[in-house]
Amino acid sequence: MLLSYLKLSLRLLVRNPFFTFINVVGLSIGFAVFFILWQYAQYELESDQFHVDSKNIVRLGFDHRWTEKGNSWNGRKMGTNHLEVARRIALDFEEITSFTRIINQENFRLGMIPFHSAEVVFSVIDHNNDKRAFNETKLAYADANIFQFFTLPLIKGVPQTVLSKPYSIALSESKARKYFGNTDCIGKTLELNETVSFTVTGVFRDLPHNTHLDFEMLASTETLKKSLIEMETKNLGGHCYFRLRAGTDAVALQEKIKSLKIKYWGELLQLVGCQCKGNECTVCDVNLFLQPLHEVPFSNYETDYFIPKSKQILTILSVVSLVILLMAFINYINLAISLNHQRLKEFAARKTLGAKPGDLISQFTIESGMINAMALLFAFTIIQLVRFPLEVMFSFYVPNWSETSYLTVGIMMLAIVLGLLITGFYPALITMRQTPKSLFGASATKLNKNVAGKLLTTSQYAVAIVLIIWTFAICLQLDFILNKDLGIN
Repeated sequence: MLLSYLKLSLRLLVRNPFFTFINVVGLSIGFAVFFILWQYAQYELESDQFHVDSKNIVRLGFDHRWTEKGNSWNGRKMGTNHLEVARRIALDFEEITSFTRIINQENFRLGMIPFHSAEVVFSVIDHNNDKRAFNETKLAYADANIFQFFTLPLIKGVPQTVLSKPYSIALSESKARKYFGNTDCIGKTLELNETVSFTVTGVFRDLPHNTHLDFEMLASTETLKKSLIEMETKNLGGHCYFRLRAGTDAVALQEKIKSLKIKYWGELLQLVGCQCKGNECTVCDVNLFLQPLHEVPFSNYETDYFIPKSKQILTILSVVSLVILLMAFINYINLAISLNHQRLKEFAARKTLGAKPGDLISQFTIESGMINAMALLFAFTIIQLVRFPLEVMFSFYVPNWSETSYLTVGIMMLAIVLGLLITGFYPALITMRQTPKSLFGASATKLNKNVAGKLLTTSQYAVAIVLIIWTFAICLQLDFILNKDLGIN
């Protein structure tokens, strides 16, 4: 029986090439858009949640407020903090099990780093004994435990020792190829600004898109150890992270640390001219905040140089992807019902010969399955074709399947299965409502008066119009913002 249904479905597809083409193209575009937008949005919404024990990782932020005459307050809320203060806090509280610190290149300052500023040039001697130099913008200094604290897979090197020595550096996979090609780079030397040399001790995988971490070269803070201790609270240039003991109340810990702010920030208060001795002051206020790691990529504080993500926009993209997929299914249902009008006598004959409802459902489901299968294959082809142009032209990437969470894959598979059942069951149910007599006779036009079909068609057009208006509104708004004359020459 199954084989006969497959043969019948193939005959129908070949006999109606135009309907087959429209169905397959419509569904494949719906699938492709759904996969791209949904996968991208969910992948971005899960930013920095791939780290082991990410729920217990927080970032130490800095909030400085002041007033000159007591009338109005000014302030700076920053994602960076004092590196030495962060170390002292981590050692003072048993709730903090470990900490790590990162100094991104945008925060480099002469004095904090004794031998260079934010301008960085690395040079290397190639196999022809020629010197090649490159400007770099993604250098960072990090504590030796960075590869144990965060889930950053090392391709070469040992996480415990890769940055344990001064003047050691780890490269991303792409940077290692850039400087050393396919040769083993461990133990090789890179010269920084023609002043100091760093030894390559590790290679790590390129950072994924769904993280706020933004570096391609990691040098050890052991190189700056003496300088960082001497600078103490004069240094505001590092992102500091704590790993809390499981079950720790981050808000309660934050209040405990804030109660000791004079201990940690008394020197800073003196530097800015404040003579406050107690924990409260009428002219200034220095505080910190502990920010959960999963919230960091969506924040936009001063001294945060990564591009912040928008949960609102990502949620809207998720909804749009579902709406577009639903429109593709509605389009298929409407076309299937329209095609059924040409098969009324076939259905009437089958029902007269004793075909049961399950037989019609099986037939329509197999037909729908074949069309959905072809549409899925075509959709995957479209995704592969547009992946590179999207990233190059619009900086919009399509995550690899290996980077997609099981929950996201499960939801996408559920959407496909539900769509298959809906597109297979609904045309069968519409047909089964008719008697053989009505299907044979002139009253077969009743199918054209189906209320549900008209409702589906109307809703499809309405949603399409709304999406078109929404798209034009966004394009016009972006054009206005990007091309508005700010009056500055």
